[in-house]
Amino acid sequence: MPARPLGCLGLCGCPGGQPSTLGDRMEGRASVYAWLRRDMPARPLGGLILSILLNGVLLRPVTLPERRQPIHLVPRERRNTSSIVFLTVCTKGRKPVLADEVIHQCLLDAWNLADEWLVGRYVIMPDHLHLFCASVTVESCPLARWVQFWKSRVTRDLPGQKRGQLWQSSYWDRQLRSSDSYSEKWNYVRENPVRGGLVVRAKDWAYQGEIHPFRFRDSC
Repeated sequence: MPARPLGCLGLCGCPGGQPSTLGDRMEGRASVYAWLRRDMPARPLGGLILSILLNGVLLRPVTLPERRQPIHLVPRERRNTSSIVFLTVCTKGRKPVLADEVIHQCLLDAWNLADEWLVGRYVIMPDHLHLFCASVTVESCPLARWVQFWKSRVTRDLPGQKRGQLWQSSYWDRQLRSSDSYSEKWNYVRENPVRGGLVVRAKDWAYQGEIHPFRFRDSC
């Protein structure tokens, strides 16, 4: 059974976290009323407390706030298994400036220079980019340091008129679990320019490619 919403006491007729109907809620309200009434003082104050409970806390599901900052987990090295990370980096204020030949070349130069992590397939959209990367060895520098290096390098190498605060301060990352997830993720990501109305066919988008072919090693 799915977990209940945070703060749900299981007394409101809500079936394990699924949105309850009005009938469910009224039925739950009646049962809660009977349950509380046994021990509630027969006084006006007791009735007021009961009304607050029924119409407030117990009948209003509590939802988690939307996560605004990414959580960076350290990539896990497992025996006979590849460690490929899917990375998304956005521009500052989502400015649509990345789909540019000069920036594309600066990114390629920076990725080739920052060689403690290797870049596999990538797609550069106007205001963000996606790439797959893998550490060269278990002693490679942390992912955050690697990302910061090539972002700074690209900003420094850009011509004067293109310089400025180019990148968001953070990024989104997720370690892939299998070769299937690598292929499926790439097949989805490479269609981004099509979904964005930038090209008709994914292969026509100029700002994509593959630097290092990754052969995913699945666990034996």
